[in-house]
Amino acid sequence: MHSDPSVQQVHREFLLLRDYAGLAALFLIGFGAVALFTIHPPRVLAIYCALLLAQFVVVRHSAATYGIRFVTTVLALKASAPAARTPAKRAVKPGKS
Repeated sequence: MHSDPSVQQVHREFLLLRDYAGLAALFLIGFGAVALFTIHPPRVLAIYCALLLAQFVVVRHSAATYGIRFVTTVLALKASAPAARTPAKRAVKPGKS
């Protein structure tokens, strides 16, 4: 199942966006803190921090969407796979071991 190209592709995209969302959160904290001391017009500071926040929100939403797509792809492939044949268990009659 994990060797299917569609699963590998969506998993790769999910991992990329998950890592990017983590970096965007770090950028928001780190660059936002530095910007408080280096960017002087408050309006420019607000725009800069808003753009960092918007980047995080967009990338986090994309990562969540790809996570859902990844799970859906795996479940769809699993559901469409032929069922494994297992021997049926014989019913035991009551009173007999």
